[in-house]
Amino acid sequence: MDGKNLRDAVLIVFIILVISIALFIIKPSVDFLIKTYISELAPYTEYVNGAIAAIFVGGGGVLILHIVRKNIDRYFSKKINRSAQNLIELIVSFFMYAVILAIILTSLGINLTGALVGGSVGALIIGIALQGIFSSIFSGFAVTSGGALKPGDVVNMQSWLFSGPITGEVMKISYLFSDIRTQNDNIIKIPNSAFFGNTVFENLGKYDRFSYRLQVSLPSDVSISKIEEKLGPLQDDTRWYFTGSNGSTNTFTVVMTMKNITDINEAIDKINRAFNDAYWKAKTG
Repeated sequence: MDGKNLRDAVLIVFIILVISIALFIIKPSVDFLIKTYISELAPYTEYVNGAIAAIFVGGGGVLILHIVRKNIDRYFSKKINRSAQNLIELIVSFFMYAVILAIILTSLGINLTGALVGGSVGALIIGIALQGIFSSIFSGFAVTSGGALKPGDVVNMQSWLFSGPITGEVMKISYLFSDIRTQNDNIIKIPNSAFFGNTVFENLGKYDRFSYRLQVSLPSDVSISKIEEKLGPLQDDTRWYFTGSNGSTNTFTVVMTMKNITDINEAIDKINRAFNDAYWKAKTG
């Protein structure tokens, strides 16, 4: 255990001790004050004590949760990806909030057994309503836990959810959404659930070096050899192949090595112009 963890452990123990001592002192003090000076509140003494206990327990619990989450962040930051870390923090937070809530309700004199039975229907309704949120959380974890998707990756995504393919750089993966920087330099938020079962995505490489494929179609009335003759050399790290013909058009696939997601549009423009010029030179020459 390093110095920071030891300090946080001592702080948690200190918070628990302070709450325990405060409640031990406050209860008889409140009883005395009500009995001596505010006798009108005598029938409600237990409720007053319960409310005070709930305030102390709730405040202390939130402080302890903050310390625990900070330690989770520090411990897992270099061991697992951010999505898995977020999921662990969410589970721990949910569990601790449930414990804090149970203690508060008990302090207020509420029968937890009756509350649980009475709230089962409400919990079912809430669970159905939150199905999409939980789907996004666990989908993001499932996709990223195996390293398939990480911040800094450049991906091409195709799905019936989108009007067309999306190529972009993964900037951030959070609980519900992933931030994607597109070739138009826009940041779009995609629900994590879209990555799991609804989307086919191809990892093109890292943000500073990735491959981008472009298909170019030309009329087939000019032979491929003449296109090749007139095309000449393309930009650095660019390859092209003849990939098919349907009788009226010839299709070429161009593979470009890029260093920035926002350079894609300019590169597409140059490639299309180069093939178009080669076609007309071959046709008229």
